[in-house]
Order: sequence, then C-alpha cells, then structure tokens
Amino acid sequence: MPDKCSYTNPTDDLFAGNHIRLFHFDRSGVQYTPLLNIHNDPDTFVRLVLGLTSPDELDIGLDASIQWAIEGGWMVGGTITTRGANLRDIIHPLPRLNQFFFRGSTSGRSTICWSVRDPKINEQLLVKDMWRTEDRPSENIFLQDAIGLPEIVQMVNCEPDRCETKSLRGFGDALHAKFNNRM
Repeated sequence: MPDKCSYTNPTDDLFAGNHIRLFHFDRSGVQYTPLLNIHNDPDTFVRLVLGLTSPDELDIGLDASIQWAIEGGWMVGGTITTRGANLRDIIHPLPRLNQFFFRGSTSGRSTICWSVRDPKINEQLLVKDMWRTEDRPSENIFLQDAIGLPEIVQMVNCEPDRCETKSLRGFGDALHAKFNNRM
C-alpha cells in the first residue's frame, strides 16, 4: 500500500489579484521581492510563472539529490544520491519513505537521517543531512578523528559543503548585513 504522503504543487493558490510578491524561505531565514503589479510588469510576471513551474527541481529550490517515484499522485518509492570519495554519484534506494530521524524546521540545523543500503556491498548505512552556520566546524572533522575507534559509529563518506544558502539567494546582488550563511 502506498505511503499516505501526497505530492502537491507548491504554486497552488499563489496568484490572486493584481499584485504579487515572491517569498523565499531557507535555512537562513526569509527573503522577499518588492510588490509587483502583474499588469504593469507582465514580462517579470511571466518569468516568475515560468520559473516556479520549471520541471528542474533546482530552479524552484528543491534538493535534487532526493528523487521520489510518484504513482497516481502518491509517493511509492525513492532514491537519495550521495557523492563518493572519488566524486562519483552513488544512488541509494530508499526502502522507507519516511526519514529515520527528522528534526525539521525552516531555520536551524534541520537534521534529517535516512536509512539506506550500500548498493555495492549491501551494508546498511545512515545518510545524515544537516545544516550549520559557516562559522561552525563541520561534524565530519570530529567523525574523521573517531575513525577506527571501537563502539563508535564510523564515517564512510562526507560531503561537508554540498550547498550554501547564499547560493540560493537571488533577489539582488547584496546580502543583508545580518545574513547568516548556512552550509
């Protein structure tokens, strides 16, 4: 039986009236555009609609390393892609649709852990995704020091700086003076 998570379109109920304002939420907070009159600036309005309806998940701010199989509007499976030490992508099937651990919030670390199997050696692994401020050391530094210690979880691979929130910002060239970049 399919999981009860349904796919919904993030652009539903976005447009109403004569004006529009785009809000961007990420781990560093919120950013928004000035109010736009869609009749006075139809070119920008069309670019906005095309951008939000893009089939490219990266264009609308989604993590393309997680892919879902959708059947009849329901998630029925998925994969998560990690990058190995040789910089080659490793695709792990997700045996469970729900995360092993989920501490979700729009701001903060927002830690998510997925239980996966290594596709080559069939060993069970944990994929941990979390955010940190750029002034804090990456967790992989401490896990690297623990390699070989008995009774301690062992790091197999790490992508410490896969993405930064400042690379997701795009409403102008300057970042706010109090902007806290997260990695």
